[in-house]
Amino acid sequence: MKNISKSDKVIGKQNYKSHKEFVEHLEKKDDSVNEYKNNQELIKNLIYQNSTLIDQQKILQKENSDLKEKILFMNSQKSEEINNLKEQLLEIAEAYNDIKKSHFWRITLPFQRLIDLFHKKRETKEILNTSDKNSKIKLVELLKKKNKINILATKHTNYIAKLLKKDIEKLGIVASIIENEPKVYEDCLYIVVCPQMFKKLPNYYIAYQMEQTVSSRWFTEDYDKKLENAYAIFDYSINNIEYFKKNKDYSKNIYYVPIDSFDGFEIKNDSFEYDVAFYGDPNSPRRNFLLQALKKNFKVKIISEVFGDALYKELSKAKVIVNLHYYKNALLETTRLYETLSLGRSIIVSEKSKDVDEDSRIQDKIDFVDTGDVNELVEHIKFWLENEDERTRKVKENNKKLNDINAFTFFFYRFLLAEDVISFDSFYDLAGSYISFKNDRICLSLPEDVERRKSFDKENEYNFEYFPALRHSEGWVGCGMSYKFIMKKAKEQQFDSVTVCEDDVLFPENFKERYKICLDYLKKNKSWNVFQGLMADLDVVEISNVEKNKENIFVSLNRMISMVFNTYRKEVYDLLIDWDETNRDVQNNTIDRALENLNLKIVTVVPFLVGHKEELTSSIWKFNNSQYSPLISESESRLKCISEKYLIKKEKELE
Repeated sequence: MKNISKSDKVIGKQNYKSHKEFVEHLEKKDDSVNEYKNNQELIKNLIYQNSTLIDQQKILQKENSDLKEKILFMNSQKSEEINNLKEQLLEIAEAYNDIKKSHFWRITLPFQRLIDLFHKKRETKEILNTSDKNSKIKLVELLKKKNKINILATKHTNYIAKLLKKDIEKLGIVASIIENEPKVYEDCLYIVVCPQMFKKLPNYYIAYQMEQTVSSRWFTEDYDKKLENAYAIFDYSINNIEYFKKNKDYSKNIYYVPIDSFDGFEIKNDSFEYDVAFYGDPNSPRRNFLLQALKKNFKVKIISEVFGDALYKELSKAKVIVNLHYYKNALLETTRLYETLSLGRSIIVSEKSKDVDEDSRIQDKIDFVDTGDVNELVEHIKFWLENEDERTRKVKENNKKLNDINAFTFFFYRFLLAEDVISFDSFYDLAGSYISFKNDRICLSLPEDVERRKSFDKENEYNFEYFPALRHSEGWVGCGMSYKFIMKKAKEQQFDSVTVCEDDVLFPENFKERYKICLDYLKKNKSWNVFQGLMADLDVVEISNVEKNKENIFVSLNRMISMVFNTYRKEVYDLLIDWDETNRDVQNNTIDRALENLNLKIVTVVPFLVGHKEELTSSIWKFNNSQYSPLISESESRLKCISEKYLIKKEKELE
């Protein structure tokens, strides 16, 4: 009863008759007070909780308000982006209208405005998707800053590192091979072979992609990011490049750089210790099966986790080296094959692959057997082991065919040319000897543009030989240098003329017959410099002669327009050789524009000998070829009309 106040006690005495009654009242009062106090505590807790809820509500209201502001801001930003896109579309529309109004320059000149727009879009995307440093500095500037290239490679890829080092040092650039991931990277360019093998990569690097896209084993999100952030990507396989072109945004930076032989090995053994050697990972079910079958017939040495000189010493002890695929549908292991060939000691017996026809250079150097055919594999190995003289002869023959200037050198320097690290003249001096034309019919084709190449392959029944078109950051410069290279080579090989087509040419069904008619006419008519199979934009020309041969009208005129299909006489070789690739005036110095201004003696035929594939995209201007179709059609119609009038006038004069 300690909680009963003094006033309560006084009031109690006044109103209750007995002490007992008063005590009972006080006991009841005590319970009431306790209950009251408990209720008070409960009310306080409820008030506190309510207050907390009110505070939380205020916070949520504030967050909701902020979110609304963010949404409004984002919407405004999106609206701004949409408006910017609309402005770009208007610019494109204006540029396209210019195309329709122009004359000889109606194709290339207005396209420059479009190219500028696309460059802006590309640059924006590169800034977003690549590291800042990779996107802000050009390779040539980086090498001027520090004349050094570090090659980061695992022990497994030491052979590729050696190839790179050899050709880099030819340029007077310092090259170092690094086999372990450094704690701190130098501020210089790196070429990283198999970048997925390293956790952290340098600021500036070229990625040499060596995995097979037939397996998703390595192609993780992390690996994609490493390829995306690279300054450029090298790949040894056209099949891989085709996959990247179809599936990856970063494929625009990819360059074909195939593996080839290396002439710097000095390890030799006088005697052989093994019949057969295999090197690589044997822990593949199909490899293990094939190796067990070989062990039943031969003395087989399996070499695994051995690298560098120790590996080459072991390989040189074997009479025959076998190449077996890890995957069932594998691509050809060109690195392993060329590495083995470079030792100059053994015969290589290899399984065929889905891309075995891609590398013509290796066809006559390797003894290929059907994939998975154990009996054929055993038979071929037996032949080489039992015929020592034939084996020795074949090895010597292979060694003669291995050149210092090979595919790797050509395509590696081709990349450096594209980046202005080396000049055209330097490129030709360093790698020009790799190319030797078998005939005078050449198709200009970028190896990285697989779709166009495949399209041409389907129709190439006319003995056209591929030339791997040169590249440049400005596409038209690469195109001009390609023609310059072809003409230098045609002059060296003393061709009387050379026919060059681009890989988006369309051969009609009667091409073979009409082409022969054209060639016969050109042999009789010596007064011409260039024969054009197609003209893209006929405008102001001077007609000097028109002759009709059955359904063909041969027209002599003073200006050429188009590079899709042309035959060049040796008299014009020097004119193209003298074309200045350092002049980056796109309005006046594209190769077709330069030739237009030379006032050459041109012969063409109506109807045009060839067409232009509408479904393909221009390698230079990145527009669908259908843009050209109205121009070509109009040119053909105008030329036919002019020619027929000329013939009528000519007949009247003869009367």
